[in-house]
Amino acid sequence: MRGEDLAILVPYSRDSRYSYNVLLAALEKFLHELPDVFIVRMRNYSLGLTKFINSLTSLLTRYRRVLIPMSFKTTELDQALTLINKILEVKRKIPDERLVFVGGGPHPSGDPMGSLKLGFDAVFIGESEDSFVNFVNSLMERPKELPIVDGMAWLENGVMCFKPRRGYIDINNYPAFSVLHRLFNPIEITRGCSGRCFFCQVPFMFGGVLRHRTIDNVVHHVKLMLKFKLRDVRFISPNSLSYGGNGREVRVELIDELLSRIHEVLRGSSGRVFFGTFPSEVRPEMVNDEVIKVIKKYISNKRIIVGAQSGSDNVLKAINRGHTVDDVINAVSTLLSNGLGADVDFIFGLPFEDDESINETLNVIYRLASMGDVRIHLHFYMPLPGTPIFKLGYKELPENAMRKVMKLLGKGKAYGYWLRQKEIAEMIMKYYRDGVILTRDMYEVKVV
Repeated sequence: MRGEDLAILVPYSRDSRYSYNVLLAALEKFLHELPDVFIVRMRNYSLGLTKFINSLTSLLTRYRRVLIPMSFKTTELDQALTLINKILEVKRKIPDERLVFVGGGPHPSGDPMGSLKLGFDAVFIGESEDSFVNFVNSLMERPKELPIVDGMAWLENGVMCFKPRRGYIDINNYPAFSVLHRLFNPIEITRGCSGRCFFCQVPFMFGGVLRHRTIDNVVHHVKLMLKFKLRDVRFISPNSLSYGGNGREVRVELIDELLSRIHEVLRGSSGRVFFGTFPSEVRPEMVNDEVIKVIKKYISNKRIIVGAQSGSDNVLKAINRGHTVDDVINAVSTLLSNGLGADVDFIFGLPFEDDESINETLNVIYRLASMGDVRIHLHFYMPLPGTPIFKLGYKELPENAMRKVMKLLGKGKAYGYWLRQKEIAEMIMKYYRDGVILTRDMYEVKVV
């Protein structure tokens, strides 16, 4: 099958754009013959639907085979289902092999069987740059078969088959963004998380072994960005302060070298470095005076995001967070004493909360807000499949606690889309009750 006989049609949702960027970048690097790639930008999977289906219909008249890769999060499931059903309407009207529909990303990784039952031909579980490259390459070589590659799951007679990965990806082998398609994003400097918090999909999707992009590799990407006049450098990492280490230690000398090398490259370009900010944060127990003094020399951001999650030590222990409330207080105090502000994340609605723990969290919030340049970023717990506490669902916030939270918001001491997140949590658990989302104990897996 020649490259021109295969088209890849990407439903480029804003919420999943980073996934598409790295997948396309991997194809650029490793395929000698690239298939034609068409990108339909969508604000979300239900907006831009007509444009996407029209593009699909047109491509099916011009190419022997069309591949649609769809990456999505559980929080996007409502919109994703709208697009999935529309794609399946088209797929049912043509020979099956002409349209290959595969899923990946956080939701299919956390619920592969449920995702397959939605209508995907296959799903990729966990990190999948190498799997996707191999899949596309095999698809071009064997045009009438569904390739089977490592890290992939598919259905045979209603049974989920899974071919495991052979090991973790070395992110240094894969570009952080797509230059060919001009799809840029923050540079992923660390993948994996040793924390294994029970509410988070990251360690269960990418594993607990941290893999870091080398300083030379990061600098290479910064230079590429400058060629396209992109001067703001941001990073993707579960915990910025884990760079170069094992997740339990702070390698101050490596963080210093990383930021100083980038700072040197940006010199004279009006470039800026943002570290410890979205789409990353820092763990409170890793904040110390030495590392904050180092990063402050180089960064343009005036605030650091601290992941507190709860003001109750009992809840922190129950979610396997790995730090204490005192660690949070000390981290914020250290930031403030060094002239940096703090945005502190808290999650309400965790299944282990009770009246006492909610009051403890509110008291910690009040204390932090009184310390100085501190903003409280409020979240509502959204259960995610594949995590240990998913089946426990969320817990409603008592009315008196709700009033206190709303008062914080009204006074400008807190911010966040937590009410919208509560609606999403309700949506997720409804799909679980309705059997759209499945858990691992509900089906058998054939490992091949």
